[in-house]
Amino acid sequence: MDELKMQNGALILEGGSLRSLFTSGVLDVFMEHNLYFSDVTGVSAGSLTGVNYVSRQPGRSAKLNIDYVNDKRYLGINNLILHHEIFNFDFLFNDLSH
Repeated sequence: MDELKMQNGALILEGGSLRSLFTSGVLDVFMEHNLYFSDVTGVSAGSLTGVNYVSRQPGRSAKLNIDYVNDKRYLGINNLILHHEIFNFDFLFNDLSH
């Protein structure tokens, strides 16, 4: 593996629900090249994608979004009615993470 390349500076990640798949691909390439920034922040989906980057888990964002996009436990109107959010973060951070 290449030597860790820590860049001083901030990485700002946009939100946008499933549009963050593009961002997750870019971050996966950064991780493949062992390129990390000293500061990372994000908005909405950018925060979730950033968590996978900071915790050095390439492929996780894409896997979750692609594998579970049609799963009603993850995304859908039922979550909006039951949990007051279109994404079920309990499912994402509890069920899928454990």
